Amino acid sequence: MSDLYNFISGGIPGGFFILIIALLIVNLTLLFFKSSKLLDPDKVLKKAIRFSILIVVIYIGFWFFLRPPLPQIRIIVLPGIGENKNMSLSADNFELPEKFQQIAFDNLTRRFIFHRWEWLFETIDDDSLQSPGIWKKTALSLKPGILIEPVKEGNQWKCLVHSRIENEEETQMFYVPAGFSEASVLNELNDEYDLFNDLYKLSLNFYTEVLQAKIEINRKRIDNALKIIEKDTSLAANLIKAEALVKKGLKVVIDREKAKYIEEKNEYFEKAKSLLHNLRRKRFEQYKVAYLLGRIAWREEDYNNADLYLKTALSFDPTNPRIHYGLSFLHYTRFQELGYKNRIELLEKAVYLDPGFRNAVYELANDYYRSGTGTQIGMGTNLAMKTIEDYLKISGGDGQILSLLGSIYIKIQKFDEALEVFTGLKERYPQDSNMVYNIGIVHYFKKDYKQALACFLKAIEMDGNLDSYLYAGIIYKETGDYDKALHYFRQRVRLKTGDDDKYAKEAMAGIRKVRELKNAGNSE
Repeated sequence: MSDLYNFISGGIPGGFFILIIALLIVNLTLLFFKSSKLLDPDKVLKKAIRFSILIVVIYIGFWFFLRPPLPQIRIIVLPGIGENKNMSLSADNFELPEKFQQIAFDNLTRRFIFHRWEWLFETIDDDSLQSPGIWKKTALSLKPGILIEPVKEGNQWKCLVHSRIENEEETQMFYVPAGFSEASVLNELNDEYDLFNDLYKLSLNFYTEVLQAKIEINRKRIDNALKIIEKDTSLAANLIKAEALVKKGLKVVIDREKAKYIEEKNEYFEKAKSLLHNLRRKRFEQYKVAYLLGRIAWREEDYNNADLYLKTALSFDPTNPRIHYGLSFLHYTRFQELGYKNRIELLEKAVYLDPGFRNAVYELANDYYRSGTGTQIGMGTNLAMKTIEDYLKISGGDGQILSLLGSIYIKIQKFDEALEVFTGLKERYPQDSNMVYNIGIVHYFKKDYKQALACFLKAIEMDGNLDSYLYAGIIYKETGDYDKALHYFRQRVRLKTGDDDKYAKEAMAGIRKVRELKNAGNSE
């Protein structure tokens, strides 16, 4: 029903309701004129029909003028499956997706969007990466218009092409000779679906070791990736080395207090920048180079260069959701010139381009919630919940998104639902103290202080969970054990992470309050 309403509404502000209201106003006005005898009753019906037709014609005109573009058709090429129905994460199995991806870049006709194999890697749980069934299930949940499924048969590949375009479903089969001669399968696909602007003027940069290194990076095995291409000095290999170094650099924990007084260089970023600036001078894969330089600049809080590099990357690669996501962390005035009014619009675009992009979904749902009233039935809450629900249909067991769902349940006072979410996560991640802490938070808001305190103390015992100190102090204060309250508040202050540590400030406020309570008790 909502799809029908959206279709009829097009891009008209107010949508179908504006048409209904306009028709009601005109016809009620004519009825008033008829009843007051200001118009000849015999002419009222004719005028009502004429005005109604005029309003509908005007509405249709606006509908055609303002309607949004049709959604693009998503193309997904799965990694190859061996004859034993298993899928090893080797370059051989990713050769067709990689070649298709290179040809598709900046070359697809406007109605198509190519879903890159690296994006699927991020969506699928690490433990399921070698399961062909999970790859296909995840791909299907993204509702592709064209899904290509390569299966090994002897020394050749059989490509099953499942298409659903304009509600017409069909499955075709193409055979690809050993070595993936792209001219064979891609020409046939292009003839069938008119995918590419120009299939014949393209040259592919394909190196087996470089592709294997890319796979290792996506498996989060950065050192393995660097080892594979250690002696390779080609431009393609240097780009992968730079990407690996950026990934390592992003893991470096920055001491913000120390950084105020002593400039510290991130050795991984410095090595990456050296490689990237050399690639930039040679104009190699400019969009990737600009994106990586933008990531480094943003992390180093060099926002002017982050703005410059990310916008450059976007100009080369406008369908990359990672670039939109990176831009969303800049001040809103920096991306208004791109046509985005606020951060939410940028994140919406990122999620549209890749509905399985966990980080963008997390930030978008969080921003939706914070932009609303914080109530169970508020628009912000509803949009946040829908965003999470849509993602969980793609990757149902994602711990980060489920944690966000549980947190929103707490904020809108659905404590039983929150407890169910966090209890399930604790069973999956028994060594994660944050899950125990979150269960404690649920009990705290339910005013079950005994259960809450047990959880907070358990989380502290597990790995010194920082914020559990604060809530343990709060509960001891509420129950009148001021000495223990002071102990836990002081511990939280001692472990503060920086000047902007909100919970450490709350612990300081707690210390002052407990001292006031103790002094008041002593004076009595």
